[in-house]
Amino acid sequence: MGVLVFLLLVQALAGSDDASISAARAKAENPSLPFSERSLAYAYLIQNNPSDTSLYSDYTSLLFANHEYSRALTWIEKGLTGAPSDTGLRLRHAIALHGMGRYQESIKILEVLPASGELRYYMGLDYRSLGDHKSSQKYLAEAWELGLRDPYALYSLIEEDHALGDKAAGLQHFQLFRAELQGSPWLHVLYANAYVQKHDDAEARREYEEALRLKPDLPAVNFRLGFLLYNDGEYAPAAECFRKELALNPAYSDANLFLGQTLRSLGQGDEAIVHLRKAIALDSRSELAYKALVPALSEKGDLESAVEILKLAEKEFPADPSFPAQLASVLTRLNREQEALKEMEKFRTLKQSDANRGKQLETKQ
Repeated sequence: MGVLVFLLLVQALAGSDDASISAARAKAENPSLPFSERSLAYAYLIQNNPSDTSLYSDYTSLLFANHEYSRALTWIEKGLTGAPSDTGLRLRHAIALHGMGRYQESIKILEVLPASGELRYYMGLDYRSLGDHKSSQKYLAEAWELGLRDPYALYSLIEEDHALGDKAAGLQHFQLFRAELQGSPWLHVLYANAYVQKHDDAEARREYEEALRLKPDLPAVNFRLGFLLYNDGEYAPAAECFRKELALNPAYSDANLFLGQTLRSLGQGDEAIVHLRKAIALDSRSELAYKALVPALSEKGDLESAVEILKLAEKEFPADPSFPAQLASVLTRLNREQEALKEMEKFRTLKQSDANRGKQLETKQ
């Protein structure tokens, strides 16, 4: 349902009598009711009392729980219009942006807000998503020190310890996890990750499956299980895992990439192209996505689109000789010989540059 239609429906139902408001509040706060019914009730309450910032906070908590980050952002912005300095709403603004994959924007908001465990947690997650492991480790550790006891926060901290090669911190935090969060499904994920590092994929799969049995909506775990299934050639269950991951996090570029690859293996080329395009839209530096999308387009016979994608790839990766080589091949198929010759020359130049760099490295060694 579009936001405008949704608001018109709320206005049509609006009434300001105390009984109606009490009934709406009861619906909004009733976790046993369907999400759509609770959502409509919250919107009705806000319509009748737009200055109550707690309503925006409560409503966006419901939206976050259902991964409706874009809708949450719309309502947060409405709340901030009337209360631009409200710290709680500004924090939620950052959380919504994080959920939409807009990590730098999220950080800009969080940097100027008063420190709290939840705030440091989301700063850590933002930096984690950006690949800044040192900053992520710092803020996730601060989140724990400030009293946040979210298992995923400590799990993420252990992952960052590992990414940095900080074995002492990793062991300390793992022991802390086992001591304080023994019943968490994230402990199974930690065991699974350890099995992956030991190349024991069978045990890793069992641990990921147990974690998802305990909590099916664990972020990134469906993706990790799907990746193991994909590597084992079990494409149908792998695709199911990637779809589940995207239902939780539509902005996950790698989940779109591997779903696209899996669908290609299943002979579902048209849908594969949709997800591969989305992977590039979400992450223009996803080299694998370009390399997967071009053959998918070529198999479909859409060579003009393949040329377009390869030209974008050349701009993103100007030193990679594989893209002009692919482009030369596609242009040849389109009988665009002069353009193909230019791309082959570019390919040879880049290959020679690679060879020269290799010789220089050998000389230094």
